[in-house]
Amino acid sequence: HLIDLGHTRIGLGIHNLLDSDHADREQGYVEALEAAGIPRDDTLTVRAPAHNRGGAMMLDRLLELEEPPTAIFFTNPMSTVGALHRCLQLGIRVPQDLSIIGFDDADIRLQTFPAFSAVCQDAFRMGADAARWLIKRLDEDAPHRPETSLHETTLSLHDSTGLKPRTRVRLDEKQQLIRVR
Repeated sequence: HLIDLGHTRIGLGIHNLLDSDHADREQGYVEALEAAGIPRDDTLTVRAPAHNRGGAMMLDRLLELEEPPTAIFFTNPMSTVGALHRCLQLGIRVPQDLSIIGFDDADIRLQTFPAFSAVCQDAFRMGADAARWLIKRLDEDAPHRPETSLHETTLSLHDSTGLKPRTRVRLDEKQQLIRVR
């Protein structure tokens, strides 16, 4: 979605504890860049705890780069919320100055300003699959073998993504917002 909007410098804000969910999300980011012929820039990947402060820290680190991203994909909803809050503090207009997209199907994405676009998973279906797996595990006659299931995601578009801006926003060494071409 971000690539279709013209973004080629897309940051990745990811949880610093790389569990399988976040590893899959990072792999999706890498595959999307590769499919579009955009080389991966490791400076655009930042890791921090998946909470509000972590999202603000990730945003700051990405915007301190000499060539900051024009869009950021956060792999956790609370990080996304923290980044959006930090944008409000700094005076960054989302999506005019910076596009932000998150990951999760929680209603929190609709309670931010702006409401954020997100890659969504069907949490109800995942819970039902987990319950079925647990019931099978509790059955004494069932063999104990690992199970995996792959679920489709959907894209829930709201107000946090837009076309690549003509100028970028970045933070200077004093954490002041500046605009660069």
